[in-house]
Amino acid sequence: PHRDPFCCPPFHSHCQVAVHASHQSDGLVGKRHRLREAMLWEDAPEYYTEPRLLSMDLKPPSVPEKLSLGVMDEGGQTALQMAHKRGLQFQLQQVRAGMALAVALNRTFLMPRLTCLCDSGWDKLENCRSPGAPLTPLPFTCPWDQVFLVERLTEPHEKKVNMTYREYSFLENPRTPNETEHDLILLSMEGTANTAFRTHDPTIVWLPPKTGLADLRDRVARHSGVRRLHVRDPQAAWADWERPEDGKSFDLRFIGALAPWAGPFDDEEKTKRWLDGVLRRKRKREKWT
Repeated sequence: PHRDPFCCPPFHSHCQVAVHASHQSDGLVGKRHRLREAMLWEDAPEYYTEPRLLSMDLKPPSVPEKLSLGVMDEGGQTALQMAHKRGLQFQLQQVRAGMALAVALNRTFLMPRLTCLCDSGWDKLENCRSPGAPLTPLPFTCPWDQVFLVERLTEPHEKKVNMTYREYSFLENPRTPNETEHDLILLSMEGTANTAFRTHDPTIVWLPPKTGLADLRDRVARHSGVRRLHVRDPQAAWADWERPEDGKSFDLRFIGALAPWAGPFDDEEKTKRWLDGVLRRKRKREKWT
């Protein structure tokens, strides 16, 4: 943003700030989503008041101590890219469970903050950062359009489940009513460390291990009017779909929306081949530029 020194008090009571949404892989939809993440996009009032949310805790990926986050050679950058991929897959496994819970419980999924160890871009990266951005801190919060093609998460499709989402900064947005954050029910698992602090608090729903989807729906049904369900461990809370076709429909939605930089979702060997292909294409472009 560019700030004109003459627009500030005592000259004017308000300043106009211009924000440029730079190029990324998801076009206009991705740019709008980034502006929503930055709380610079104003939607209609019902965007903030209507959704009944499902939010989740997200375990962050570990950062290998031996890897440099500063200046690095090509081998160091490749190693960090692989660590980035493993960390992203670790997070996506959790997100997949949380998103499935939101769909199954007919809730709007509140995106968690994902952690990236490496930037994404078409040009050659410099120390795992986009060219011209040497001060980008690593790790950083990923824009969701680097991981998902956000339009594909909700576009109508007869073979894909329907879902809705809100950006990770939604609860911090001053346009969102306070009760959306505080009208809350926690979903917590029995048999975990949390059980030691178990109380009869009516704002906590305790779930037995391997709770089936039908049982889960019954347990949260009386809280249907609550603005937000928060899941502490989505992978532990999620069992499986009742019908295989529902699982297939969800996977078509989830995996089909992964952005190119997210690469293969759940296979280490595919990840290595994917990264090799990315590096080959980049070297080929560099040869002709």
